[in-house]
Amino acid sequence: MLKNISYIVFSLSLVFSTMAEAHPRNKPHPPVMPSFTEAARMSNFSIPSVVHPRLFDSYEVGFGDPVKVNPRTAVLKQGLADLAHTNLNNVPLPVNYNNARNQYQGWLALLQTLRGESPLMQLELVNAFANKQPYTGKREQGMYAMDQWQDPASFFLQGGDCEDYAIAKYVSLRALGFHPERLRVVIGTHRKTGAYHANLAVLLNNDIIVLDNPDTLLKAHMDLKDFKPLYSFNENQIWFHWYQGETPPNFYTSRDVNKFNVTRR
Repeated sequence: MLKNISYIVFSLSLVFSTMAEAHPRNKPHPPVMPSFTEAARMSNFSIPSVVHPRLFDSYEVGFGDPVKVNPRTAVLKQGLADLAHTNLNNVPLPVNYNNARNQYQGWLALLQTLRGESPLMQLELVNAFANKQPYTGKREQGMYAMDQWQDPASFFLQGGDCEDYAIAKYVSLRALGFHPERLRVVIGTHRKTGAYHANLAVLLNNDIIVLDNPDTLLKAHMDLKDFKPLYSFNENQIWFHWYQGETPPNFYTSRDVNKFNVTRR
């Protein structure tokens, strides 16, 4: 008798608990959108993102192969090709990338060390290591001079300009498996000073994270209020950027093409 009563009580409790869970008031709340650090832990960076936020809240238009628009962007593909021919498993590298004979070997050791690590760690250490290289940008006669961009091998041996930092970080993350659609080198200006600058934008699930120099902290793109993008590119595409109230850029006007010739921090 007692067993039957216990069974009936258990069955009723199960029914009522199921009804309670089904009630709309008791349905779980939708998950909160993760912060970019949490998104970095969860994202699969080897595939394209289905979310495409507006870069620095700008409008953009693409113009195809970046090399045809700005030949200096060819160093991006050159860096990728050079690294593709470097078998990291056959290169004698130090156990600690900070103890390498030179920064180029240290860079290769870093890439080897970061294989299989979390995306967040990869972003942080790639950014920090690149920012250790000496900045060698110079001004000439009060104007920002046209400079030759460097491939990562040259950058890690002798330092470079802000574009070189961004390109080295791009190639590093591609070597670690990041999809090219998630990465862009961004050229822009400081809204207050007009100074030209470059950084690397990385697309997460629901945000864009900026790897900048000399700052080693990862930042969401909307936190960089003073940075205005002019154009951005990856290995396959180049984009012009503009804001509401501005005239959309026209690739065929000399005024817009000349923007590509002045790109210093």
